[in-house]
Amino acid sequence: MSRIITPPDKFFTEISCLVINALDNDVDLLVLWLKTVPEKFDVHLWHLYMSNTDFWLLETIQRVKFVLVNQQFQENLSYQIRNQLERRDHIHYFGPNTENQDLVQFFIRNR
Repeated sequence: MSRIITPPDKFFTEISCLVINALDNDVDLLVLWLKTVPEKFDVHLWHLYMSNTDFWLLETIQRVKFVLVNQQFQENLSYQIRNQLERRDHIHYFGPNTENQDLVQFFIRNR
């Protein structure tokens, strides 16, 4: 079974990923989809409205396999977070006008 992980918890495995600034409906759709597939994912969730979690996010960005960022809110990220994202590979964007209209589309393409 896949795991949805939020601060302060962390589970870093080969299948760990991080989703930044997903909306509730994005997460709901992803959870429904995860229940239908045999693969198991560790999905760390972070949103800019979570208080006192920037250190958790900065560590998680460094340790997961890939990072998904909601393109609609990327400009709202702090300089420190944007800088950390720019330093790593496997950053993917989702949302309108991106190759991944939603999170499920990304996971289907990268199974």
